Amino acid sequence: MRRPFLALTVLLALVFGVLAGPATTATATAADSTGSISGTVTYPDGDVTTVQVRVLGPAGARWLTLATVRPDADGRWRHAGLAPGRYRLGYVTTSDVVGTFYRTTAGTVSDVTAASTLTVAAGSDLSADVTVPLGGALKVTHVHPDDEAPSALVVMSRSDDGTWNPIRTVTAGSASTTVAGLEAGTYRLGVRRKPSSTGVSSPDLFWTRDGLVADVADGDDLEVVPGEVLDVPVSPLTPHDLVQPLVRPTVVGLAQPGGTLTATGERWPADVRVVDRQWYRAAGSSPATAVPIPGRTGTVLPVTPDLVGYHAFLVTTLGAPGRDRTTHWTTGQPITQPFASVPRLTVTAPRVGTDTRAVLSGAWSSPPALVTYRWTVDGVLKGFSPSFTPAPDQIAKTLHLEVTAIDSSFRSATLRAKTLVSGGRRGLRQLPALRNVRVGLVAQLAEDSSGTFEWVRGAEKARRTFEWLLDGKVVRGAAGRQYLVPPAAAHRRLTVRVTESLPGYDVAVATTNAVVVPRGSFVRPWRPYIAGRFSPGRVIRAGANVHPAPTGFRYRWYLDGKPIRGATGKRLRITKAMKNRDLRVAVTPMRPGYEVRAVRSRRIRVDGGGWWP
Repeated sequence: MRRPFLALTVLLALVFGVLAGPATTATATAADSTGSISGTVTYPDGDVTTVQVRVLGPAGARWLTLATVRPDADGRWRHAGLAPGRYRLGYVTTSDVVGTFYRTTAGTVSDVTAASTLTVAAGSDLSADVTVPLGGALKVTHVHPDDEAPSALVVMSRSDDGTWNPIRTVTAGSASTTVAGLEAGTYRLGVRRKPSSTGVSSPDLFWTRDGLVADVADGDDLEVVPGEVLDVPVSPLTPHDLVQPLVRPTVVGLAQPGGTLTATGERWPADVRVVDRQWYRAAGSSPATAVPIPGRTGTVLPVTPDLVGYHAFLVTTLGAPGRDRTTHWTTGQPITQPFASVPRLTVTAPRVGTDTRAVLSGAWSSPPALVTYRWTVDGVLKGFSPSFTPAPDQIAKTLHLEVTAIDSSFRSATLRAKTLVSGGRRGLRQLPALRNVRVGLVAQLAEDSSGTFEWVRGAEKARRTFEWLLDGKVVRGAAGRQYLVPPAAAHRRLTVRVTESLPGYDVAVATTNAVVVPRGSFVRPWRPYIAGRFSPGRVIRAGANVHPAPTGFRYRWYLDGKPIRGATGKRLRITKAMKNRDLRVAVTPMRPGYEVRAVRSRRIRVDGGGWWP
């Protein structure tokens, strides 16, 4: 229907020289010299008409956009008039959580160099369907001084060996920058303060919630969730005229009498030195009322009974040549004493969409004045309430709960519990069915087991097992999708039990409806034959070509349609009384588990002649 318009378009393009690539010969027609690509775009979580399909062609080592096509309301699109050659497809949306991606035969990727290549031939119409992946995004807000503005933001992704590698470099905007189309996962953010070459580059500093640090190992994780935009404020960069740590020390250890507190993790610029370290104590969490603890310097503080009820701080004084000294306080660490007894902490079974609560079994030795809760999922902080409701993307992840209690006499304890987030039971979409059920045939599941249970996130990684059962008893060695039905299965009830194991879900089991196994049947068509010379005194024989091979045969000879007494063997001797009469044989092949049925040969006239098959 569209060929005349297409031909006109290509002809005009050839005349005016607007087609990219080498010119076609004057004798070639549009239908002969060009091809097309069409397909369907599926966008489960958005409006498919907001997607743009980009047809890309090679230009040296790069791939350039040659045309942009919008799909219709059903996601269908087509682009014609393509010169024979190699092409790749890109897709872009206006959504921050999708961004730009490229088609492969296995799905989509964010790098055009990893996309699949489509080879268009003259007159061809290639099909290329794609499903738009729902990704996440980082919205980075810049709150730094103008003279310290970074030139680029670098998104880091962790590789299999645990190292962090740059995967995306984005030029920073004046106030905020959105890094779109990131797959769900954990990232870290780097900042470049100097102009860099094009492409992905290494950052100078790395983002944390408390500021920028020099080592990616000290950076904070950013959890990208499909369909969500994560706000990331970048703290002010340090003015050069002040002495600042790259990473402030963190106080860890047992904050109770007999324990020790240690400052660790500090990191300073190369030209900065530590002038002094002094421990302080304060009556509250604010350092406003803090006073030095006599004789307590260095990075380690032995906790003594006289410190119970106070908060301990480490104050570090830094200096550098030609600059004023600065002091830096750690977060206050409350000093307490242990409870005489504490309850046992567990959590209710964490299922998606259901409140998970802390369960304390037993009693505190004295009533707590304050109880705090801290929920994390795979190390990422999620809440501080007594209850927590897991989300679908947290299935099979580890849920940690930390409960800290303190009483009016500064007794404290921290209780911990962890468990896996469960998605609950799997719903049944359809019962698996059997086909080819007969002795001697290979029975198999009519539907792939992936269609048995309702689809959920991660179901493509489920582990499936199969068990074949006869009269309810498991058949040893039959654990695949297929089963060669043996003779012993005849007239018994055959079923298959499909079991699917998926982390975070209860084990799902479905069993097919039982099928009574019919006896096997020999391959048709087949018919017995009689071979030999039909003269008195001669011996003729019966035969049959049957598959599968029988274990034996039964024979019955007939003369003029009536059975010959005693003639039940494979061979028969011709007598004078048989002359000019009709002879035939009935052969019954025998095999365990197979139907028993006699088949007669054609009639042979006993006239002294001979016949061989």
